[in-house]
Amino acid sequence: MKSENIQDKKSLYLYVVGGFITLVVVILLCFGLLLGVNYFLGDYTYVYDNGVSLKRQIKAGAYIQSDEEGFYEDYYRLSPGKSLGKRGYFEILDETGQVIYCNNPKVKTKDYTAYQLAYMPKLRQRNYFNILQLKAKGGKKYSLINFIISPIPGKEDENRIMVLDSHRKIVYSNFRRINTVVSKEELDYLKKLSDLGGEEDGMLSQQYRFKNHYDQVRYLVVHYEDPDFAYVRSVQRIQRCTVVIFIGLIVLAVLAIGFVLSSRMKKSLDLLREAMNDFAEGKRRQIDYNFRTADFEQVAQTFNLMERKLQESEREQEMLQQQKQKMLADISHDLKTPITVITGYVDAIRDGIVPEGEQMRYLDIVSRKASLLSELINSFNDYSRLEHPEYELSCEEDDFCEYVREYAAGKYQELAVAGFSLEAEIPEEKMMFFFDHLLMRRAFENIFSNAIRYCPKGSGIAILLLKWEGQLLLRIADDGPGIPKEIRESVFEPFVVAETARTTGQGSGLGLSISKKIVELHKGSIRILSPEEWEKGTCYEIRFPLS
Repeated sequence: MKSENIQDKKSLYLYVVGGFITLVVVILLCFGLLLGVNYFLGDYTYVYDNGVSLKRQIKAGAYIQSDEEGFYEDYYRLSPGKSLGKRGYFEILDETGQVIYCNNPKVKTKDYTAYQLAYMPKLRQRNYFNILQLKAKGGKKYSLINFIISPIPGKEDENRIMVLDSHRKIVYSNFRRINTVVSKEELDYLKKLSDLGGEEDGMLSQQYRFKNHYDQVRYLVVHYEDPDFAYVRSVQRIQRCTVVIFIGLIVLAVLAIGFVLSSRMKKSLDLLREAMNDFAEGKRRQIDYNFRTADFEQVAQTFNLMERKLQESEREQEMLQQQKQKMLADISHDLKTPITVITGYVDAIRDGIVPEGEQMRYLDIVSRKASLLSELINSFNDYSRLEHPEYELSCEEDDFCEYVREYAAGKYQELAVAGFSLEAEIPEEKMMFFFDHLLMRRAFENIFSNAIRYCPKGSGIAILLLKWEGQLLLRIADDGPGIPKEIRESVFEPFVVAETARTTGQGSGLGLSISKKIVELHKGSIRILSPEEWEKGTCYEIRFPLS
């Protein structure tokens, strides 16, 4: 495959995310454009003074005109501008509530009653109405009328309450009224205001009472669209349009992204499919193609890696098969040699070939060969048991320093008789460790047996134990000739001995393999220090984790 940095390529994820980011940007742009169009076309208008500008004009006398006959009222000169919104208008009433002027000729005006003007909020105020039906003890029914006057900012709300009996007679009121009975028309009007929340068709009404130049009472009644109502209505329209546009864009984006991805990825998928089909048919080949996306590049590299590992696995399997054949040949040789000696010597004694004076020496040789044969069989059996995945250790917590110290003391006399010296450097502190006592002794015995077998008499053996970086570090060293360089890396493998011809009969080649297996079962590690780390002889370094 062509070598190229995968990090320099886009991933399939980025292709998909890029398409959706484009979709989101388009939707946001359309939504913003729609908001702007609705705003500038006046779909909703924010009200700035709600008739305050008209109040100023009235105070300034802008409606007063004069001619030869004197002064007269001309309310046509009053201009609300945009202060009442798109649907807003104003009316001028006389003191009886009769409409004498309306700036919007399309509006069908109606005269106002006294109670309508009484309940109508003043400029820059809002009135909120609520009517509750109550039933007292004895079955009498009452109507609780509560309306709140919300004044201009900076002043507290004014809460007014009026209680009526079943005959609309005022039982209680916290504000002054001329009459003591509420008419049916007035009550119906209050109920209507309560149901509509103080407004009708999203329109708010407010009044301003003033006197003209003849000291006649006039009312300015302004009607303007509630900004909140207008805003909600406009937003609803925008949302409906946005949903339609959004659905359309989603459909287009999905189709576009699907087409782009399909056209770009089809060739890559075909190449991968062909390579996998060939692999299934046993045809091994590497995928050599420069993919456009990092994801397919990684899949191809993973496929190539799998193919290489499979080839390596087949080679390793072949090597294992060869090692297995060699192991069987070694086992056959190791067993055949003592059996041949035993058979030959027993036949010689049985046939009378061996003189009586030599028979005891021959029997001693037969006994030693039988012991060697038993040792070989035991080694094979131990190695097989330790290799079993379900083998369990019999661990107990003990002071590892004391255990090594007792083992060294027990070996001292044996080594002295065999012509070897022993030195031990073991700390006095306790080092508690979970381990299998019998297996650990077997591991030590194999290492010591190996040293005794290959070192000349007069050699020294040393034991060093210490705590190092949270581990137990044990070194067993000798000052013998050392392990040959050609087998130093493979000395812990099964059936590896110093004499490749295997004619000395000194061992099975399983001792160090068994020791390594025991150490690894205790989550430890064992190695032979290099000549740079240990100048003379052989030094085995064993590490166990303390945790």
